[in-house]
Amino acid sequence: MKLHLFILLSLLFFSLQKTTAQQEVSIAGKIVGSEKMPLEGTVVVLKKGSNGNIVRTVITDQTGSFEFLHVKADTFILSATHIGYAGYTSAPIFITADNPKIDLASIELIPGAGKELAKVTVESKIPFVERKVDKTVVNPEALIANAGTSALDVLEKSPGVIVDVNGNISLQGKQGVLIYIDDKPTYLAAADLANYLRSLPAGSIGVVEIMTTPPARYDAAGNAGIINIKLKRIKTTGFSGAINLSYGQGKYPKSNNSLNVSYRVNKLNFFGNISYNASQFFQDLYINRTYFKPTGELSSLFNQNTYIRINTGGLNVKAGVDYYVSKKSTLGIVVNGFNNYTDNNTVNASRIFDENRLLKSKVTAISPMKRNFRNRSINLNYTLKIDAKGKEFSINADHITYNSKIDQSLLSYNYTAADSLLSKSNLVSNLPAEIKITTAKADLVLPFG
Repeated sequence: MKLHLFILLSLLFFSLQKTTAQQEVSIAGKIVGSEKMPLEGTVVVLKKGSNGNIVRTVITDQTGSFEFLHVKADTFILSATHIGYAGYTSAPIFITADNPKIDLASIELIPGAGKELAKVTVESKIPFVERKVDKTVVNPEALIANAGTSALDVLEKSPGVIVDVNGNISLQGKQGVLIYIDDKPTYLAAADLANYLRSLPAGSIGVVEIMTTPPARYDAAGNAGIINIKLKRIKTTGFSGAINLSYGQGKYPKSNNSLNVSYRVNKLNFFGNISYNASQFFQDLYINRTYFKPTGELSSLFNQNTYIRINTGGLNVKAGVDYYVSKKSTLGIVVNGFNNYTDNNTVNASRIFDENRLLKSKVTAISPMKRNFRNRSINLNYTLKIDAKGKEFSINADHITYNSKIDQSLLSYNYTAADSLLSKSNLVSNLPAEIKITTAKADLVLPFG
C-alpha cells in the first residue's frame, strides 16, 4: 500500500513536467546568397501552415545556418528575409514525430532586382525582428497575431528564445537568462517570473531587446544573456492614451487588457500604465505503464489520469513623472507594482493491476494550490546627456519589495478493487516569503570613435 502511494506521488510530480518531448522535433537548414555564400543575419520565420501564425523566429549565424528546437510535429511554412535579397517562402513542410531532426536543403536567396523605376513610393513598416550591432530587437506590434497575447507568448516567438511548458526561459539553448523590465532586473524566481510575464499583456510592450553579449551597463551576472522588455511610453505633448482589449475562448476563457496614458505640459511629463490579465487552461494527461519480471513475464500494470485546471491572472500598475531640468537633463520618479495569483487544482486517478490483469487497487489524489505574489517598487532616476555623440551620465536608485504566499495540500485515498477505503492522508503546506531589495548605481557612457 505504501509502495502504491509512493508510486502515485512520484508520478503525480512527473506528470506535471513536460510530457511531450517525444513528439518534438528540430528543424535545421542553411541560407545562402549569390555564389552560394552564407548569409549571416537572415531572419528565418517558422509559421503554422494551417493559419500562418508565427511559431518561432531565428537569425542565421556566420555560416548561414539556423535551427528551430523543440518544435511540435505539424505542417509549417518557412520564410526568410535578408537586406538586398528577395524574400523567400517555402511550400508547406510536413513534419512528423518519426524523425527527431529535420535537415532542410540549403535555401538560396535571389538578389533584389535592380531595375530603374519611373516612380518610387516609400512606405515605412516596422519589422517584427531587427538585427542591430549589439542586440536583436523584437517589435510585438508588427504582428497582428500578438494582439491579446502575453509577454511570455512574445518571447516564445522571439529569435533564440525557448520557453518550455513550465515557463522556463532559455536563450540559444542556455539556462539562466536574465530578464529586465525597462533596464532593471526583475529579481524573480523562474516560477514567479513566468506568472508575471503571463499577466503582462503584449499590448503593454514597446520593444523586446535580446542581448547574448550584454554591454557593460548591465550587471555582470549569468552567462546566458539578457532579455530587456521595454514597456510603452507615450511622449507626445498634451494628453494622449491608448487602450487594448482582448478576449479569447477555448475550453476556458482568457483576457488580456491594458491602458497607457500620458500628459505632458511644460517641463513635466506624467505617464501611467495599467494592465489586467485573467486566463484559465488545463492539462489532461494519461500514463499507461507495463512492468515485467526479469524472466520477461508480466508483473503488473499501472494506469493513471491526471487532470490539471489552472486559473491565473494579475494586475500590473505603473505610474511616474519626468521633470525636464534642461534640454539635456531629466529627473524622474517611477512607482510600479503587480499582484499575481494562480489557483491550481489537480485530480489524479490511478489503477493498479496484477500479473493476471486483474484490478488490485485504486488511488485518488486531489491537490489544490493557491499562490499569490505581490511586488512594490519605487525608482528615482537622473539622466544627463553630455553631447550628441552618445556621452551620457545616469543615476538610478531602487527600493523593491516582494511578498509571496503558497498554500497547498495533497489529499490521497487508497481503495481496494471493491472500492473499500484502505487509507487516506492529507499533507498541508504553507510557505510565506518576503524579500526587500535596495540598490543604487551610476553609469557613465563614453562611446569610442
